[in-house]
Amino acid sequence: MTSVPKDPLLVIDDLAVDYGRVRALRRVSLQLEEGGMALMLGPNGAGKTSFVGALAGLVPAPSAYDPQNSM
Repeated sequence: MTSVPKDPLLVIDDLAVDYGRVRALRRVSLQLEEGGMALMLGPNGAGKTSFVGALAGLVPAPSAYDPQNSM
């Protein structure tokens, strides 16, 4: 039996989050398949809360990554 590939449930490509002139997240990409899991680990200040906030629409994220503005 061959499994048919399904579209991913979540695709994030080059997510960035800025707080004024500070770039909290730079070029974060993730693809989550049905039944898949993702784990986010990192020290304080690594951007975990900013990432979740951007996913939830609580933190404004630029529409596209601009390498000229990466800090």
